[in-house]
Amino acid sequence: WRVVPAGFVSADEGTGLVHIAPAFGADDWALGRAEGLPVLNPVGPDGRFTDAGWLTGRSVREANEEIVARLAADGLLVRAEPYLHSYPHCWRCGTALIYWGKPSWYVATSRHKQELLDANETVTWRPEHIKHGRFGEWLANNIDWSLSRDRYWGTPLPVWRCESGHARCVGSLAELSELVGRDVSGVDPHRPYIDEVTFACPDCALPARRVEAVIDAWFDSGSMPASQWGYPYAPGSEKAFRLPADFVCEAVDQTRGWFYSLLAVNTLVFSSVPYRAVLSLGHLVDADSRKMSKSLGNVVDPWSILDTRGADPLRWWMFHQGSPWTSTRTSFEAIDASTSDVLMTLWNTWSFFSTYAGLNRFDPDDPAVPPRPDRPLFDRWLEARVDSAVADVTTALRDYQPLQAANALGQLVDDLSNWYVRCNRRRFWRTDPNLDQADGLAAHAALHDALVTVALLLAPFCPFLAERMWSQLTGAGEEASVHLQRWPGPTSDGADTDLTAQMDLARHLVSLGRAGRSQAGVKVRQPLRRALVALPPDSPELLAALVAEELNVDEVVVADRIGELLSFELVPDFRVLGPRLGERVKEVRPALAGADAQALVSELEQGRPVRLELSGGPVELTADEVEVRVRGREGFAVSREGTAAVALDLDIDDELRTRGMLRDVIRQVQSLRRDAGLEMSDRIELWLSGVDELRPHARLIAREVLAARVEFSAGERPAVPLELDDGRTASAALTRAP
Repeated sequence: WRVVPAGFVSADEGTGLVHIAPAFGADDWALGRAEGLPVLNPVGPDGRFTDAGWLTGRSVREANEEIVARLAADGLLVRAEPYLHSYPHCWRCGTALIYWGKPSWYVATSRHKQELLDANETVTWRPEHIKHGRFGEWLANNIDWSLSRDRYWGTPLPVWRCESGHARCVGSLAELSELVGRDVSGVDPHRPYIDEVTFACPDCALPARRVEAVIDAWFDSGSMPASQWGYPYAPGSEKAFRLPADFVCEAVDQTRGWFYSLLAVNTLVFSSVPYRAVLSLGHLVDADSRKMSKSLGNVVDPWSILDTRGADPLRWWMFHQGSPWTSTRTSFEAIDASTSDVLMTLWNTWSFFSTYAGLNRFDPDDPAVPPRPDRPLFDRWLEARVDSAVADVTTALRDYQPLQAANALGQLVDDLSNWYVRCNRRRFWRTDPNLDQADGLAAHAALHDALVTVALLLAPFCPFLAERMWSQLTGAGEEASVHLQRWPGPTSDGADTDLTAQMDLARHLVSLGRAGRSQAGVKVRQPLRRALVALPPDSPELLAALVAEELNVDEVVVADRIGELLSFELVPDFRVLGPRLGERVKEVRPALAGADAQALVSELEQGRPVRLELSGGPVELTADEVEVRVRGREGFAVSREGTAAVALDLDIDDELRTRGMLRDVIRQVQSLRRDAGLEMSDRIELWLSGVDELRPHARLIAREVLAARVEFSAGERPAVPLELDDGRTASAALTRAP
């Protein structure tokens, strides 16, 4: 016996010496092969010793204690102790397994390593790191493919061998018929039928029988591109079979499974890469990020999701929750949140359109609908916004990035609901005689066109919802399914590109203004006299009327610079600067006070240091060394981001307060209409009390709530209390008008 070094043995545990058994483990076999050791296997496939003297017939597991006792009896045992280490177990029943060497049939894939590596270079991988990581390293360290399996079911290994060891690999039933001397094309090419077919060995005339092994099922999976067509024997298969596929998609475990078997089989057999792109999916895990397992009891039954949520919410959540190649935590709550964020928002927007389109008998083919170039600014923006989403979704899907595509579609839905519909809701009230009917037609047409495009974009994600939307919006029959339409392209000529920038600026200012209202505790329905805005450099034209309407202010005034709305003060952090600057730190505060504070703040917010001239030379200060203090104008609620700012005048006089009360009462009456189960088109009779100052606005109230008459005395009628924003209590009663 001799001792040899091995990298897989360490002196940190045990004696630092292990015995080598080349037939019972990959490390042992590799070391034994390098050292020229024989491969002895005294264990049968049942895990019992076969020819081992007094151990013959004993299970290798049961013999452990007997072997230790024998060593002790012979005076050869130094010490025996339990040793905990990882060991393979059957994944079904948990039985401990052993590595057991045996002869196998191999495909010499290691000889074609460079071909496989070259083929992989042509493939787009998602995620990208697998290409040269998990998969690329697997190819670079390629070993021969053990092809045979000792099983009964499976594709039989088509090798016939005689007692002299001559082997013949048979390529088809036609070739087998020639070797047998009769037609065996009708024989089932599976066990046991194929095993009954024998022929005389062409080399020695001894009987040749098929070897017992079947082929690794992964070889079947790799042969799928050709075998699905019966290529090359089935009629028409040559025309149907083609490589490569556009993409394949499976879980990350298939990196060394199906993805590899496809590449190996088709590169070696057809000299062609089998796929252009691979999507390697992550696993679905439970809410605690644990892998789902029946034994752990943490498996989410998919049918419980389909029965209670539906297929489309499940699909949308899987596309929208994150990149498909990351592990995904599965829960009903996550699916519900994803559904609420996008699908329910879309459903409500579609419902809004359907309701008003029905009330107004809207027909998208009505010749009175204004052509797209003649429609109002908001409608032309919506068309440009939809075109932008179409481009983003198309690019993402072509690049096999479903998350980016879902995000782009979800943002479009949000913009439809929370910007276009919210800002244009009144344009759909075509029953109001004070509204421009052509303008209302344009709004209906713009929203209709947008929803039709959304249905087309949604089809790959949520096929059922998309089909229902398409069918209702277009009036198409079953033969004109959304899934049979062409993918959408741009509808505009790009002439409104500046409009997108204008709208982005308006939305940004509205967002800042609403943040200022929230900080000041002033609700949006309370009108304000004015808003002062500071615009970033090179801003597009300001849509002042839109900003004013959305912020509920009477006018928007543009300030020349942000300094008119805010004052900045920069205070040095002496604890940080003192050790660095020493005595010169005293000069920092005066230097900051004499500088253009706004310019310095802009530099710091962009991550750049600011430069000050001190005695002894210039110094640079970073954002960590300077505190920025910002003060807004007195009497204003100011909100800013970078060089953009909005200042809301908080001076509320009696006239503004009355207008705020008017909006508050209208809002609460609309809620009472809904609570009473009234249809949107139903007219009512309304009685109000406690808000006599609103009498001059009776006609406006009537128009807004569809009231045939408005009285400012409830009389004996049962009234509902109204809690007004100013703390007062009023009441209202309503009934359906005759």
